[in-house]
Amino acid sequence: MLLGTLPPSGLDVVGVAGDLEVLALMVEGYSNNAIPRKLSYSGKTVEKRITAIAQKLGLPQVLDADRADVNIRVLAVLTYLRSAS
Repeated sequence: MLLGTLPPSGLDVVGVAGDLEVLALMVEGYSNNAIPRKLSYSGKTVEKRITAIAQKLGLPQVLDADRADVNIRVLAVLTYLRSAS
């Protein structure tokens, strides 16, 4: 199970303020199109931050075999919620 492989304190790993802002908006349900408008970032910047968040949290990467089977945004949000409890 993928959640079993996630770091227990994912938020400590993310660290960078911009990444935390993006992650917080993902938790609130904002789309990749809405996040740039909320933070005055470009769409590319948000995509890069989501990739960085996934890497820092140890989530599957683009080249991983099981990456196509999971939604990185959902896993990142679950990690956030698990870390907050």
